[in-house]
Amino acid sequence: MPYPAAVEAIECIQPTVYCKGREYEDQNNDVTGNIRADVEAVARVGGTVHYVGSVVFSSSRLINCAFNAVSKSANNFCRELATRYTPEDFRTAVDRFNRLRVLVVGDIIFDRYCQVNVQGLTSKNRTLSARFIEEETQAGGALAIARHIAAFAGSVDVLSLAGPEPWVDALLNTHLGGRIQHILRRPNFTTVVKLRYIESAKRSAELNKLFAVNFLDQEPPGPEAEEEVCRALRAIVGNYDLVVVADFGHGLLQPRVRELVQEKARCWR
Repeated sequence: MPYPAAVEAIECIQPTVYCKGREYEDQNNDVTGNIRADVEAVARVGGTVHYVGSVVFSSSRLINCAFNAVSKSANNFCRELATRYTPEDFRTAVDRFNRLRVLVVGDIIFDRYCQVNVQGLTSKNRTLSARFIEEETQAGGALAIARHIAAFAGSVDVLSLAGPEPWVDALLNTHLGGRIQHILRRPNFTTVVKLRYIESAKRSAELNKLFAVNFLDQEPPGPEAEEEVCRALRAIVGNYDLVVVADFGHGLLQPRVRELVQEKARCWR
């Protein structure tokens, strides 16, 4: 059933016996907090809850409780959040996202992967020789962030810079769903492409990165480009409930642009 917890399924099936693992006998062990709602739902339909089997600890629980997966300060922050907000609070907040109009301001990056099969070294210059297999281009940077946000937000637009390269149009149409959005094309700007030559590992599904070539400008965009970004931002920023800033260090987010976002963007609560 398309629900985050079991309550709806319990109400639909109305089980006589509802089984959970023994680790849930102490309801405080359930970091999701769903077990309490499950028990109450079973009682409402006249069933009983039985805790069966041996104690099983999920990998996520082990990581959260027994390993230093994040820094101590981040861990303390998460624990403090857990004491202030319930799982239902978080679900409600996420559900509210589907009404948000979101603007992502940041660098567009195209990640291009060229897969090859290394054949060995050439006899003349001892240079690595490889056979081409296939090439794939993925949308990265601000485009990747926008794609993730689009999965749960009401609408998402992107404000960024791109160069005059003709191949950019087709990729932007593909990754922006045919919408022009707010991609400013600058004649003297190089669209950021990170090209990686990769080879499949012999004994695993992993990929070995052999070599990388980055297509980008040495200097950040000039004052004219900065002014164009600021002008576009002033014109549209008031239309959005939330502005996400994604700085990958390729020059879009100059000081004036950052200050303008801080000054004009709405404070969503």
